Amino acid sequence: MKDILIYETFRKAYSTKDIKHTMNVGELIEFLQDYDPETPIYLSFDNGYTYEQVTEARFELQDEDEEEYY
Repeated sequence: MKDILIYETFRKAYSTKDIKHTMNVGELIEFLQDYDPETPIYLSFDNGYTYEQVTEARFELQDEDEEEYY
């Protein structure tokens, strides 16, 4: 059996400014180092009803003070 890593998502806030703590890059790297580097990562939405892959193209670096609201 091959392991996969699923990140369960849920809505917490309408702005990043409303979130008191999130992992930083260093904490995320430290957490992920315990997994086999070949383990695929997926995002889970709607209690596992839909999924999304994690790709480099989906990351976007923004200035915290210039946060976009959708």
